[in-house]
Amino acid sequence: MNMATDTVLREAIDWHLALAEGDSERWHDFVDWLEADEAHAAAYDRVVLDDALLGERKAERPPTPITLQRPIAPDRPRRRRAPLWGAAIAATIVGGVTVSTLIRPAAGDPYSIEAPAGQSRTVVLDDGTRIQLNGGARLSLDHTAPRVAMLDRGEALFSVHYNAATPFRVEAGGQTIEDVGTVFDLVAHDRGLRVAVAEGSVAFHAGDANASGDRIVLKPGMALRSDRAGEAVLSRVDPAAVGGWHRGHLDFDNARLADVAEELGWSTGATIRVEPALAERRFSGVLRSDRGADDAVRSLAALSGTRPVRTASGWTLDGGGAG
Repeated sequence: MNMATDTVLREAIDWHLALAEGDSERWHDFVDWLEADEAHAAAYDRVVLDDALLGERKAERPPTPITLQRPIAPDRPRRRRAPLWGAAIAATIVGGVTVSTLIRPAAGDPYSIEAPAGQSRTVVLDDGTRIQLNGGARLSLDHTAPRVAMLDRGEALFSVHYNAATPFRVEAGGQTIEDVGTVFDLVAHDRGLRVAVAEGSVAFHAGDANASGDRIVLKPGMALRSDRAGEAVLSRVDPAAVGGWHRGHLDFDNARLADVAEELGWSTGATIRVEPALAERRFSGVLRSDRGADDAVRSLAALSGTRPVRTASGWTLDGGGAG
């Protein structure tokens, strides 16, 4: 690795560490840094996909916020920053795809953001809250309610900026997750939702958070599954594994095989169907989604005792395996 490449990689690592507590101004600076040179985006993607690069740098990381190491090229004018939240949304596609910027629709218009199948997208709100969408996910937002989001479908990892006076609320499947400032992963299926907490705490409400009723508080390492009726089941998770899909690995514990196949499809872009008779089969294990859809599907089949059959539209898991 030459000196210039090493310098860019160290900058990318510093940005990755700094953004964990970054405010909206730092996120704007981060996007400027990415756009200054194509090598920056490539280096940042490498850091996102390889946690091992962070190890030594954490110990020597400077305590002050990092700044741009070189000016923006004069023929690329600095992007004008709009005053409203979400006016500039940085969308980072993990896995070597370039970084793009989405512009908020006209004031007063609610809008939705979707991640393409097999790709992820990071939405940065003006208060510093980050929402990482897995492939195929759709998120609805409205600038008139800056602390409310609706996960219409799919999976998202929320890193919420602390604001004790105004909790952040996420609605999914007619139920509500209320958060003050934490990191949690939320999955919205047709059958209900699943939430897992990595940091801080969230409150689960079976319905509207403003209505009276039971509230379940989840701490780091806790997960909850709930069906459409609000029936909830609690379990334990490894906090370090929460949201692992954006690092290329998916952790499952006693999950429905049909759900596993659907979530693997979100990350890889593959269409994976499970024979109805196998849909309720339980699956526990870790799958890699960063080695290609075909390898991921074959790994799932081997671990679940099913047979992967390629079809015109994708894959089908049938009962021809060893299990």
